[in-house]
Amino acid sequence: SNTERRQVKAFNILDGAGMATKETWKLTKLVLNGFGNLLFNFGQNFDKLSGPVAIIANGAEYTRNNLYDLLQFMVIVNINLAVINTVPLPGLDGGYLALLFAETIRGGKKLPENVENII
Repeated sequence: SNTERRQVKAFNILDGAGMATKETWKLTKLVLNGFGNLLFNFGQNFDKLSGPVAIIANGAEYTRNNLYDLLQFMVIVNINLAVINTVPLPGLDGGYLALLFAETIRGGKKLPENVENII
């Protein structure tokens, strides 16, 4: 549950979209900070990692609270997936983005196929 929660009502759809964007950026910053803490302080944060079963258990807990908490949890899970997916590791979208970046640095020349296969 979000301890800083305050309920506000949008005046119109544009106002609501702006508020939703602001909240999404706030949650994105929290996820990125958490990911950075995990990377740079892995030993201290290892015990806080959880897998799919714990994620489902947390989601089930949020369904018992209220719709706002559940939606916020869903947004955080999706932001986490986006962050993990953009990490430049082979097999993830971030790995493909790293290959595209390397090709851009090379002036648009494609990397040799054997190099791509090794990566």
